[in-house]
Parts: sequence; C-alpha cells; structure tokens
Amino acid sequence: MARLELRARYWSVLDFLSRNIGKSDPAIIRIIDGAPPSASLKGLCLFAHYDRDGILDDHVVHYLEQLHGLGYEIILISTSENLRDDSITSALPFCRSIIVRENVGFDFSSWKVGFDFVGTLSTYDRLVLANDSVYGPVRDLRDVFARMESRNLDLWGITDSYEFRYHLQSYFLVFSKTTFESRPFQRFWSKLPYHKFKISLVRECEIGLSERLLKAGFHLGALCEYARIKSEHPRLVTQAEKISDVNKPANSSLALWRLLVEDYGCPFLKVMLLRDNPLGDKTLSSWPAVLEGAGDYDIGLIHLHVNRIASPR
Repeated sequence: MARLELRARYWSVLDFLSRNIGKSDPAIIRIIDGAPPSASLKGLCLFAHYDRDGILDDHVVHYLEQLHGLGYEIILISTSENLRDDSITSALPFCRSIIVRENVGFDFSSWKVGFDFVGTLSTYDRLVLANDSVYGPVRDLRDVFARMESRNLDLWGITDSYEFRYHLQSYFLVFSKTTFESRPFQRFWSKLPYHKFKISLVRECEIGLSERLLKAGFHLGALCEYARIKSEHPRLVTQAEKISDVNKPANSSLALWRLLVEDYGCPFLKVMLLRDNPLGDKTLSSWPAVLEGAGDYDIGLIHLHVNRIASPR
C-alpha cells in the first residue's frame, strides 16, 4: 500500500508541475520562408528538430525530402537556437517555412508553435507530426501509408506502447481530417502547457493525446502493434520485457528494433538506440546489415551522424 501511495503522490506532483510551468509562449527567434504554399500539397507535416550544434544532418534532410515527395507541406520547427545557415539552405527546398524558437517544452511545444503559425488546417486532408529522433525512412513510406490507410484509422503511428497506459508513440503520427478538425483534438492543443519535465510530457501529452481521442470514439492503430507482436513472438517479447524491467511492457522501438524492421515493415530506427544502446543490446552491431536488407537507404548517412554526435562537444 505504501508503494501505491508513493506512486500516486509522485504523479500528483508531476500533474502540479505540468499545470504550473510554461505559461507564456516560447520566444520565436527566426522565421525563414521557403517554398510558398502549394495547392498540390494536400497534407501538412509539422516536423520538430533539435541539435546541440545547430546542424540539420543529411539524414534529416533526406527524411524531409521523402515526406515532401509524399505530398506534404512541411513546417520545420527547430529548438536549436544556433541553427546554422548552411543547414537551413539544405532543408529549405522541402519546407514551406523553418521556425527557430526558444528551447523549451520539447516536441509537443514545437508542434503547438507550428499549429499557431499555420492557423487554419481546413485546406489539408492529412496531418503528420514527426521529429528527428529516428533514422530513415529505410523503406518506401508510400507502402507504409497505403497499408495503414487501408485500415481506415483516424490516427495511426509506427509503434504503440503499454508503458504506463496504452498510447501511440509520438515520433510519427498521422491524423485524418476528421480527427484534426475535431473538438477534442483542438481543445488538447489549445490547453497544452509548455512542459519542463520529459516524464510529465509523456504522461500528459503522448499518452494524454491517445487517451483523449480514444475516449472521443476515434480509431487508433499502429503499423507495429505490440499486442500482435507479443502474440506472434511471445518468447522474444518476454525476453525484451525482462531486459526492460520485470513485468513491464517493453519499448518495442528499442527492445525489438530488429524484429520491427525485418518482420513488421518498420521504416525507422531510433537515434537513441545507436547513440546510447540503453538496453545493452549485444546484437546492435548488426544494424547496417538489417537496414540494408530493408531497402536502398544510404546507411552512410547514419554513420556520419553517429560519428559526429559521439565526438566531444
């Protein structure tokens, strides 16, 4: 009982912090205009970026190019207050605008800034929220979109999670027009505070957005569904859960990365995985062969980034 009470008190403190920080909007440092809005681009992508050195790496530019090629107008929001001019130049052909803002509030705050900048979403048929926490796409996103849109979902992502409570992981989310024009969606963003702590952000935003839309009756799904993976590969998932935390659902994007890419068509690999190897995966050195088997993605882009971020500041 004491443990449950301690946990409840822990969450109540986080709730208090979530409600009482970040009351003012983050400062906008620069807005760089790219290609003007085009009637041929029926989707909108708000793309969140951060880099300690103010760099938009080539793998990020490649990602932007792929999204733009799918018919998405891109607003890139960077919290790198020192964003370099050469990085801006390389990304601008694929972006309607690049917004450089004060580094507070994480990705959800960047997306909120993007919504405020765009204003009305009525001219768009689809909305994508994405960030630079992944490498890829390592396979054609057209195939992924076709597969997921055939399921007639209101909101979908690449991976879902049962950590804390069920939700879609927010590094890549796709919303239907009905969903992003709905009152629950709009109220979520209008009331969003600028979170200071990552754990409260996950609980109130990543989990909170999924829960709000589920409660409103929208249909959510993931390309790589945890429940399906667990039913089809129980031994591997049990091992992953023990490594992650006994009896705790694993983060499949980290613990089951190889299975996701090879068997479930996952188009991304998490940057954190190669940067930190948080679970001490002894098979991680096989990632180049795994990605080369998935498609024609240039893994040299990943090598360049890994080598740069591994170097001293």
